Amino acid sequence: MAGVKGRSGRRPEGVNQKRLKIIDKAWDVVMDFISDPKQPKKERVEIAKTIAAKNIPSDVNIDALVQYTKMGEIIIDDKPKEFDIGATPNTGHTR
Repeated sequence: MAGVKGRSGRRPEGVNQKRLKIIDKAWDVVMDFISDPKQPKKERVEIAKTIAAKNIPSDVNIDALVQYTKMGEIIIDDKPKEFDIGATPNTGHTR
């Protein structure tokens, strides 16, 4: 079954618009608090630190044209073998 009737699929656009307005207001409140020198610096730093940590990318793709594929483990004579990606063909180089 694809989902529960009435609760599957995209949210209505009106719901998304309301959600975005609330998020915008929340950001305004946070920015006002962080920018206010009357507020305790320790609290402002904690909020800024939390926001900054969430904006650090967890997966960095430097070159979208390069794909990396890892070969699975190969076992020969009960010993694991590893493919040496740096070896050139027909050199007999192994690890």
